[in-house]
Amino acid sequence: MIHFLYENRELLSTDLLSHIVAVLDEWSSILNINEELPLTACEAGLLALYLLDDLKSDYRDDGNRKKLLSLIIKTIPAIRQEFITLLATDIFISNQKRQERKLNYVGDFCKMAFLGIETAFFSKYAPESLIRLAYDEWFIKENNEDDEHRIFSYRGIDVDECFGLYEDKFSPASGAKGPFKYLLHSHCKQGLDFILNLLNISADKYAHSDLDYHRQSSYLRVGYSKPLIETIEIELNDGSKIQQYCSGRLWGAYRGFSVVPNLLQSALMALENWLIACAETFEFQQIELLFDYILRNSNSVMPTAVLASVATGFPQKVGKAALPLLQNAKLYDLDKVRTTLHEGLKINWHYSPFTIDTLSKLYAEERHIAASRPWRKKSFRNVDYKSSTF
Repeated sequence: MIHFLYENRELLSTDLLSHIVAVLDEWSSILNINEELPLTACEAGLLALYLLDDLKSDYRDDGNRKKLLSLIIKTIPAIRQEFITLLATDIFISNQKRQERKLNYVGDFCKMAFLGIETAFFSKYAPESLIRLAYDEWFIKENNEDDEHRIFSYRGIDVDECFGLYEDKFSPASGAKGPFKYLLHSHCKQGLDFILNLLNISADKYAHSDLDYHRQSSYLRVGYSKPLIETIEIELNDGSKIQQYCSGRLWGAYRGFSVVPNLLQSALMALENWLIACAETFEFQQIELLFDYILRNSNSVMPTAVLASVATGFPQKVGKAALPLLQNAKLYDLDKVRTTLHEGLKINWHYSPFTIDTLSKLYAEERHIAASRPWRKKSFRNVDYKSSTF
């Protein structure tokens, strides 16, 4: 059937569109991300691209366009060149065209790419393209205004912009939300570097805002020439020293205890889940390398707090990899505050009688498991005691 429809695609009547899309949608339901694509995947994907062309500019979608987009993402390996062309033509556009671009289907495509069932397929099949799309869609582009005008502009600025991000669409946060979990699973080094870079860029933007700086005005400002928050020094096991931006807001982000964009919280939560899995399966030498790599490549305590959590949960497995954290008293103080807030996170923020998000149960379950970790009420200071034999 798929072969016949593809071969005769130019003869198909528009009146048959819904029926053809239904056939393609039923065919796509058999696709399993852990199995090879069937031989018909190329023709199915190309047919979906062909049918999509006439629907790109439609203001409303009756469901057909989303089904076609879903199939296209699920068949990326079979139509890779055509998919890259689609991205280049419609998605990856210059900043000047951002407001005018909007072929109406692009919003649906981005939502699927980052927050849909299709995210897992996209992350596995085309990680470079997905990461590029994330940078393009999430980060506020630098404009042509000079720094002084940006600092003293009284336009509305919210917390997201203080972290250099567009409006947050990841609320409420979850480690199962977004591409982070899937990138770490399918392309761990690429996924880890992406998360660390995302956190580094956002932390630097935050440090150059006055979000946590005493100010006379009620307006938030960004773009200061020098950072306005403190840094701490961490000495690594080889004697080298690093500097990290440090605040209670940054430290508590991985647990959702502070007002930080949900996008960043979700990335941190996914990172913690992945590191816990690593601690459960890896040998000490691998854990030590991971801790050292994350510390060296982080400019803030956001991922460092995640390392502290893993060290608290697996002190014997982490061993001396935790020493750089144990030697900094400031981290003890930050983590003590975190433990006092633990009891406040028992609300299921993912439940709403008005939601139609089919993944909300998955997100809620992930958060429940995370909150139930047996070491949640323990302070990082406990690691010092358990690791005293170093």
